[in-house]
Amino acid sequence: MKQFWQLISLVILTCGIQPLQARPAIDLSQLQQICLQSYPRCVAASDAALPQIQPQSRLWYEVQLLKLDAMFSQQSAAPLFALTSEFVKDKSAPTAFLARIYIYHAKLLYAQNQKPQSKFYLDKAVALMSDWQQSTADPMSYIRLYNVQLYAGGNYQHSYNQLTLLEKRFQTSQDARLHYELQNNLGHYAGYLQQQDKALLHRQQALGWAEKIGHPALRAEAHFNLARVSTFKALWQDAERNFVAAFDDYRQAEDPIAQTESLLYRSEALWRLQRHAEAQQLFAQVDLALLPQHRQPDLQRIRQLLQR
Repeated sequence: MKQFWQLISLVILTCGIQPLQARPAIDLSQLQQICLQSYPRCVAASDAALPQIQPQSRLWYEVQLLKLDAMFSQQSAAPLFALTSEFVKDKSAPTAFLARIYIYHAKLLYAQNQKPQSKFYLDKAVALMSDWQQSTADPMSYIRLYNVQLYAGGNYQHSYNQLTLLEKRFQTSQDARLHYELQNNLGHYAGYLQQQDKALLHRQQALGWAEKIGHPALRAEAHFNLARVSTFKALWQDAERNFVAAFDDYRQAEDPIAQTESLLYRSEALWRLQRHAEAQQLFAQVDLALLPQHRQPDLQRIRQLLQR
């Protein structure tokens, strides 16, 4: 899964006073827009902003989260792990920040096959999110809680049912980001439950909301997820079309790893459509060095398919 929630600030903060000169104001909303457009530019803009902000202030933590979210989305595992290894020691950080840090740290540990340590931090994240969710009526907090439980090995059917209730409760809301996150997580759970018809419906609805939001990174994720569930249902024309769209949007979002993943899976779709020469040509363009470790089984499967 490539995309998690973002904190939305209601105000633009200025932080601290330096001798003889005020620190410049940071436009958080503008930074958030950059982060929705491009992950590399998000990291660069966050790095430029952080020295201008009072450390451990509310704004400092929010900018750090924007940077960490972008790093996770662009699968920068080693530098992200170095940061989370330091941040997990910060017991005074805000709950939302610590919960996200615990989640990222747990996932990175899991990728390193350190499963006991991974579960330790996931349990800490679930505990934090449970307490936070009980103290707020914000629907996004519920979605965040169930998103955490998706990776904590919880009761998938229960979580799916709870998100469905939330969907009904806010069905008249005009908040496109809320609906996108709802449908995205419902799609995750339906997939885990092997209910691919439901997963397809949720992925289609998520794409509709992503298009309303209009940011390339979200559109790319939505197209990619829809394409993947289409392959599980052998809807190869739909899959191929959405992998093309995902590649184009990931290119706009400057995400070369996700572009490479889109190429890999599109080559499979082309082969299944009997477009064998195109499939082989496209597969030859896949930069194998960019493929994450968890894509290696699919890489080997698709390579063997194209050699038939």
